[in-house]
Amino acid sequence: MIGIITALNDADLEDKLISQIIIGLEADAKIDFRAVNEWELFNYLESLDKSEVRTVLVHDFLEIPISIRKQLNQRPNLIPVSVNEMKISGETNLSKYIARTMQRSDLSERVQAPQIRDNLIAITGTTGGSGVTTIALNLAIEISKSQEVHLIDSHPTRKDIAFLLGGKRDRESTKLRTSLTVSNTALSNSAVNIVDIGSIINLKSAISDRRKPARDYVESLQSAYSIVFVMQPDNNHMFELENFIDALESKTFSGKPIFLFNKLSNSGRERSIFKRFKARLGDFETFAIPYDRTSLDKAKGQYCALGDITPRSKMRKALNEVAQRLIE
Repeated sequence: MIGIITALNDADLEDKLISQIIIGLEADAKIDFRAVNEWELFNYLESLDKSEVRTVLVHDFLEIPISIRKQLNQRPNLIPVSVNEMKISGETNLSKYIARTMQRSDLSERVQAPQIRDNLIAITGTTGGSGVTTIALNLAIEISKSQEVHLIDSHPTRKDIAFLLGGKRDRESTKLRTSLTVSNTALSNSAVNIVDIGSIINLKSAISDRRKPARDYVESLQSAYSIVFVMQPDNNHMFELENFIDALESKTFSGKPIFLFNKLSNSGRERSIFKRFKARLGDFETFAIPYDRTSLDKAKGQYCALGDITPRSKMRKALNEVAQRLIE
């Protein structure tokens, strides 16, 4: 038996789709609930007992609301089916589309998550230049002063960490210092592995997306014993932060998270966003990284890290504190 929940604005479309579902799935489906709005749907899902029965939520949300996503994360047998995505795909038979969606869900559940590596640190963050790569290379330099570090450049759109530290582009592996190697590929078993995986992607769809970029991103997060999430002071990126927190709370990733609020200045707006950032994260560990354009420009101009050119700057001291926390 398959339960059906609908959340559609168009009542005529809802009636038409329900008829199509019942005819297509025959006796294997029943309508459990028809939600008129998001609030009504949330209340119903919250009161719904967790069950082994497969239930499909047919909706027309352009983006599933955070409150509903949290309910979906808590109920693995509740599968969302977007009417909008069905139209984009060119599909006309809703019953067949539901069946294929459920098959993809079954497949993603059968895909075994990689084992956590106790020497892997994954670094990601919000979109739009949050500073993930700068954070990654500076943390690698700080940690390499006491341990061997293997810095992996897995950024999907650029491979320039070695170049930023004075190495040559397009090399699979570059030994930059006695205890620091930058690589585009393999992890090291004998070193602390720090992997720059770039900005956050749509985690809800990425979990079942078996294409290489999404697969590599998710597997890096699932394998890491520690995850560094970098956010810049922008209200628009609070939504991306919510997506990441949802994944943590649903146990999609098990690594210990550390949240960095990067590029923090003394402006009232940024301080206000930082307060919201701290309040939302609650007991999660957070660090504020002050913005120091002068020091960054000096470091980039001489192809080195902040610790090499401005060791006493506030930004370098904050990053060193994060590095020591990661290797405690």
